[in-house]
Amino acid sequence: FHKTVGFLLIMFSVFLAFAFTSFLFTWKTDQSVVMGSGWKAFLTANPDAAQNWLGVSGAMMAHLFIHQWFGLASFAFVLIFFLLGFRILFRWFFLPFVKTLKYSFFIVIWVSLLLGYLFSGFPEYSVLGGAFGFHGTQYLQALLGSIGTPLFFIAYATIFSILVWNIEFYRPRPAVAESPVVGRATEVDEKHDYYTHKNEIEDQEEDLEELEQIPPDYVS
Repeated sequence: FHKTVGFLLIMFSVFLAFAFTSFLFTWKTDQSVVMGSGWKAFLTANPDAAQNWLGVSGAMMAHLFIHQWFGLASFAFVLIFFLLGFRILFRWFFLPFVKTLKYSFFIVIWVSLLLGYLFSGFPEYSVLGGAFGFHGTQYLQALLGSIGTPLFFIAYATIFSILVWNIEFYRPRPAVAESPVVGRATEVDEKHDYYTHKNEIEDQEEDLEELEQIPPDYVS
């Protein structure tokens, strides 16, 4: 049973990938098909009614995820369903699922809100951020104003980057080991000086040996 579920989740992720990609090119023409119609509509709908690559079902599914939910950020669900199905079917992850799920959650929220903010003055492109991005941006602008809203996006991205990549804003200088006795080198420095001096002596001895091997007539 688990193999069937895993396989279906992988196929569903592929289905979403094609439906979402087609939605980017056909969403305007498919608006009349999906707007105001329920999920039962695709059972009696004309197969040629939607221009989506996956027909009416693909148009309605993409409309739900992209238009009514999170916009282009919905592509993250393709990865999530694929990873989950892959884990159930093959019993291993090629990416850590929990970490990917957490990162996807932060990215979906940020990308949806950011696209809703960037295209807030272009109603025809508001679909890129989805309903969440559109209404969320309006709430942020009312709460934080025109200056606080972009600062929110910067703070959100900065905090996410710190949590993910552990960014350091300063690099402390390495501590210099000091000997407890003033004027005396540390044990590490003493060893370093010893081997350095030893190598210099060996180099000088090799040079002398080479000079001794040169015939006297050649030197004169």
